[in-house]
Amino acid sequence: MASIKIVTAFTRKIGFTTGTNMSEFLDVNIDTVNRSFRDYSNNTIRNQTDNQLVYKQLFKKKNRLWQTTFRYGLTEDENNGLNNTIIRYFNNGSYNYSDTIDQQKLFDGRSTTLGVKTLFSEPLSATWTLIVDYAYNKNHSTSLRKTLEKDFNGKYEVEIPEFSNNFVLDAFSHSGNALFRYAGKKIKLGFGSGLSAVRLDLDNLDVSTTSVFNFINYTPQAQFNFSPKPQTSYSISYRGTTRQPTINQLQPLRDNTDPLNEYIGNPDLKVGFNHRISLSFNQYKVLKQTGIWVNLSYDIQQKTITQYNTIDLTTGKRTYYPVNVDGNNNWYFYAQYNKGMGVNKKLGHGIYIDANGGKYVNFVNDAKALTNFFSTTLTSFFSYSNDQKFSLNFGPFIGYNASNSSLKSSINNNYFTYGVRAGTNITLPWKMEFFTDVNADLRQRINAFATNTNLVVWNAWLSKKILKKDAGKLILSANDILDDNKGFTRTINSTFISDNRFQRISRYFLLKFEWSFNKMPGGEKK
Repeated sequence: MASIKIVTAFTRKIGFTTGTNMSEFLDVNIDTVNRSFRDYSNNTIRNQTDNQLVYKQLFKKKNRLWQTTFRYGLTEDENNGLNNTIIRYFNNGSYNYSDTIDQQKLFDGRSTTLGVKTLFSEPLSATWTLIVDYAYNKNHSTSLRKTLEKDFNGKYEVEIPEFSNNFVLDAFSHSGNALFRYAGKKIKLGFGSGLSAVRLDLDNLDVSTTSVFNFINYTPQAQFNFSPKPQTSYSISYRGTTRQPTINQLQPLRDNTDPLNEYIGNPDLKVGFNHRISLSFNQYKVLKQTGIWVNLSYDIQQKTITQYNTIDLTTGKRTYYPVNVDGNNNWYFYAQYNKGMGVNKKLGHGIYIDANGGKYVNFVNDAKALTNFFSTTLTSFFSYSNDQKFSLNFGPFIGYNASNSSLKSSINNNYFTYGVRAGTNITLPWKMEFFTDVNADLRQRINAFATNTNLVVWNAWLSKKILKKDAGKLILSANDILDDNKGFTRTINSTFISDNRFQRISRYFLLKFEWSFNKMPGGEKK
């Protein structure tokens, strides 16, 4: 009736990152304001220990349960990075002057976490259950950041105080929840709420000051599910969640890792709150092999943490810090229908649509900026298989993205996306198998940029089974045959329009050997 489980784990991660970033800032007339060339590298070491003890007690009464969990964790971080940046500034498109940054950034961090959570579940009847829990957590962490520049002997030994800090943070939290659950034949529901109190004590050792932050979090929830028949359900749910500021948002630390985008913390932030309402419908007919899934959710946000941006139009430098605002909201919709998927010797087909949109508020140079955004993608898909000897899937899609800012409502940043994802698997004679797939991701060019990025990634491999009982396999694979696997993201908001391109592992060929073996003790080989 009782059990004790102890879990301990240790992780050590060593990483090295290096890169080159080149950017250009343009004014409304498409004249160059600045050009930035940044080379950076960073060495990281993390040692992490997690320990957990779980005591579980059952009782003679069915479904009565008491469980208590103790946690202890220790994380140590060490980072050593270099940042070399050259920024060229222009006036009316003509070169004006340059700035150079050559800095070393050091970080030593240590975090200790101690926590306990106890839960008790009590069946009130055959259908009703009460679940209550309480949790306490304490975290003690230290953060030492140094930004150094070279002295006369060429070594990084001169500390820059405005970009360095030495913090100690103690975080305490108490939380409790109470939830009622009902489980009937056709109806299931649950409702309850949670309450938590969080205190943060932040000591700035550099200037011998202490800041204290107190937050009260209230988290109500309710859910109703109705299943009139098997494999069919309707549900509606509500959940309220708090959005607590992070320590990086609260501490007034300046970060010049990217000199043209300087971030400053805000110790006056409040806790945000999010109301989410969700509706869903699911149905699957086994005999007809058809399924329908529909989901709709809507979020209303209060005291959302957003950004206050100050942009110097003569240099292109942006300084930003977090602030609380009201008025943000977003929604999400998804619907899918399919028939015959995975059925042998039968064409399976389906269609799905996903869409999201909303409203986002931030500030640019003392002006309130309201951005409305909308995105949707329509995808159809087809599949066919024949006794695992041959399979084919094919899925074309088309999408549309729209974004409009109150600061520049005349600018059109809307664009289409379209493409296809397809693949086939063929079983060949002599225990051989062939597979290939292609992903084509195309998009419409927008006026902000003279060029566009389209991606077509084609992969293939050929395998042959060898050894006794086909335990071994030789595989010859070709990754990104067209050498077109470029990383790409597009960001559009009230502050800027950005197309980012970055490197990915592209074309290569690989010969691989796999050996699969497993023997069950006292039994036959599986």
